[in-house]
Amino acid sequence: MATQTFMQSISAATLQGLTAAQLAAYSATELGYLTSSQFTNFSAGQFANLTSTQVRGFGTDDWAALTASQVAGFSGSQLSGLTGAQLAAMNVAAVGAVTAGQVANLSSGQIGALTTTELNALLTATLQGLTPTQLTGLSAGKIGGLNTGTVASLTQAQFDGLTPAQLTGINVTLFNVVTSAQLSGLTTTQLKSFSTADLAALTAGQLSGLSAAQLGGLSGAQLAAIDSTVVATLTAGQVTNLSAAQVGALTTTQLNALTTAALQGLATTQLAGLSGAKVGGLNAGTIGTLTQAQFDGLTPGQLTAINVTLFNAVSSAQLSGLTTTQLKSFSTADMAALTAGQLTGLSAAQLGGLSGAQLAAIDSTVVATLTAGQVTNLSAAQVGALTTTQLNALSTAALQGLATTQLAGLSGAKIAGLNTATFDTLTPSQLGGLSAAQVKSVTTTDLATISTAQMGGFASTQVAALTVAQLNNLPTSAIDSLSAAQLDGLTAAQITGMNTTTFGAVNSTQLGGLTTTQLKGVGTVDMAALTAGQLSGLSAAQLSGLSGAQLAAIDSTVIATLTAGQIASLSAAQVGALTTTQLNALATATLQGLATTQLTGLSGAKVAGISAVTFASLTAAELGGLTAGQVKSITTTDLAVITTAQMAGFTSTQIAALTVAQLNNLPTSAIDSLSAAQLDGLTAAQMTGLNTTAFGAVNSTQLGGLTTTQLRGIGANNLGALTTSQLSGL
Repeated sequence: MATQTFMQSISAATLQGLTAAQLAAYSATELGYLTSSQFTNFSAGQFANLTSTQVRGFGTDDWAALTASQVAGFSGSQLSGLTGAQLAAMNVAAVGAVTAGQVANLSSGQIGALTTTELNALLTATLQGLTPTQLTGLSAGKIGGLNTGTVASLTQAQFDGLTPAQLTGINVTLFNVVTSAQLSGLTTTQLKSFSTADLAALTAGQLSGLSAAQLGGLSGAQLAAIDSTVVATLTAGQVTNLSAAQVGALTTTQLNALTTAALQGLATTQLAGLSGAKVGGLNAGTIGTLTQAQFDGLTPGQLTAINVTLFNAVSSAQLSGLTTTQLKSFSTADMAALTAGQLTGLSAAQLGGLSGAQLAAIDSTVVATLTAGQVTNLSAAQVGALTTTQLNALSTAALQGLATTQLAGLSGAKIAGLNTATFDTLTPSQLGGLSAAQVKSVTTTDLATISTAQMGGFASTQVAALTVAQLNNLPTSAIDSLSAAQLDGLTAAQITGMNTTTFGAVNSTQLGGLTTTQLKGVGTVDMAALTAGQLSGLSAAQLSGLSGAQLAAIDSTVIATLTAGQIASLSAAQVGALTTTQLNALATATLQGLATTQLTGLSGAKVAGISAVTFASLTAAELGGLTAGQVKSITTTDLAVITTAQMAGFTSTQIAALTVAQLNNLPTSAIDSLSAAQLDGLTAAQMTGLNTTAFGAVNSTQLGGLTTTQLRGIGANNLGALTTSQLSGL
C-alpha cells in the first residue's frame, strides 16, 4: 500500500524528468499504481524505453488517458503485448494516430478486441497495414460495425481475406462501397455469404469485377435479387459458368434485360433450366435473339409456353432445326400465326410430324407458299386434315407434288370442296388414284372442266363409280376420249342414264367395245339420237343383243346405213321390231342380207307396210321364206311390181295363200312365169276369182297342168275369154 501511495505521490515534474534508466527500474506493478492523470506527464520518448512487460502493467484507465503524441512513442513490439482490454480502452484520438508499423505485430485476437469506433478511427495506411490474418480476428458484428470509409479502404487482399462468416456482417450500406476490385478476388464460398439484400444493391461497376466462375457460385436466390439494369451489363464471358438451375432462377425481367451477346453466350444446357413459365415470360426481342442452336435446344415442355406474340418473333432459321417432337409442342393458335417466311424454314420431314389440327390451323395464304418438296412427307391423314380452303390455296407445284397415297386421305366432303381451278390442276395419275367413294364426291362443276388428259387417268372401276349426273356433266371431249378399258367399267344403269348429249359423244370405236349387257342399258331416247357414225361401230353380235324397242328407236336415216354384215345376226323378233319406216329405209344390200328365218319375225302389218321399192328389193329366196300369213299381208301395190324372178321364189303353199285381189294385181308376166309346182297350190276359189286379165296371162302349158278340180273353178267370164292358144293346152 505504501508503494502505491508513494507512486501516486510522484509529481508531474518528477515524472517528466525520469530518465530511461530510472524508468527501467520501476516494475510493471509499480507503474500500474500511477494514476491516469500522472500518465499524461510522460513523453513519447520516455514510453519508448519501457519494456513490453512494463507497458502491459498500465491500467485500462491509463490507456484511455494516453494522448495521440504519447501513443506515438510505443513500438509495435510494445503494443503486441497489450491485452485486448487495454487496446479497447484507448481513446479514439490516440488510436487514430497509430501507425502501420505499430500495429504490424498485433495478433488477430488483439485486432478483434478493438472496438468498431477504434477500427473506424484507424488511419488508412494503418488499416491497410493489417494483414488478412490479423483481420480474421474481427467478428461478423465488428465487420458490420465498420463504416463505409473503413470498408472501402480495405485492400483487395484484406477484403478477399475475410471469412464467409465475417462477410455476413456486410450490410447493404457497406456493400454499396465494396469495390469491384475487392469483389473480384472473393471465392464462390465467400460470395455466397452476401444476402439477397446485398445482391439487390449490387451495381454494374461491382458486377464487372465478378468472373464467370464467381457468378457460377452464386445461389439462384442471389442471382434473382440482382437488379435487371445491372444484369443488363453482364458479358457473354461472365455467364458461361452459370448452371441450368441458376439460369432458371433468373427472373423474366432479368432474362429480357440480357444483352444479345450475353444471351447468345448461354449454352443449350444452361437454357434447359428455364421453366415453361419463364420461357413464356420472355419478350419477343429476347426470343428473336436466341440463336438457332439455342432455340432448337428448347424442350417440348418449354416450347409449349411460346404464345402467339412470341411465336411471331421466331425466325425460319430457328424453326428449321426443331425436331418433329418439338414442333408438336406449338399450339394451334401458334400455327395460325405462322407466316410464309417461317414456313419456308420447315422441311418436309418436319411438316410430316405436325398433327392434323396444327396443319389445319395454318392460314391458307401461308399454305399457298408450300413447295412440292415440302408436302412430300405429309401422311394421308395429314392431307385429309387440310381444309378445303387450304387445299384450294395450294400452288400447282405443291398440289401436283402430292402422291396418290396422300390424296387417299381426302374425305368425300373435301373432294367435293375442291374448286374447279384446283381440280383442273390434278394430274391424271392423281385422279387415277382416287377411290370409288372419292370419285363419287367430285362435283359436276369440276367434272364439267375435266381435260381429256385427266380423263385418261381414270380406271374402269372409277368410271363405274361415276353417277349418272356426273357422267352427263363430263365434257363431250372427255367422253370421246374414254378408252375401251375405261368403258368396260360402265354399267348398264349408267348407260341408261346418259342424256343424248353425253351418249352422242360416245364414238363408234367406243360403242364397238361395249358388251351386249352394256348396250342393253342404252335408252330409247339415246337410241333415237344414235348417229350413222356411231352405228357403224356396232358389230352384228352387239346389234343382236339390242332389244326390239332399242332397235325400233333408231332413226330410219341411221338404219339406212346398216350393212348386210351388221344385220345378219338380228333375230326374227328383232327384225320384227323394226318399224316399216326403218324397213323401207334399209339399203338393198342390207335388206337382201336378211335370212328367211329373220323375215319370219315381220308381222302382217309390217309386211303390209313395206313399200313397193323395198318389196322390189326382196330376193326370191326371202319371199319364198314368208309364211302364208305374211303373204296374205303383202299389198296389191307391192305385188303389182313383183318380178318374175321374185315370183319364182313363191311356193305352192304361198300361192295358195294369195287372195283373189292379190292374184289379180300380179303382173301378167309374173302369172305367166308360175311353174306347174307353184300352180298346184291354186284353189278352185282362186281360179274362180281370177279376172280376165289375170286369167288371160295363164299360158297353155300352165292350163294343161291344172287339175280338173282347179279347172272347174274357172268362171264363165274367163271361159268365154279362152284363147285358142290356151285351149290348145287343155
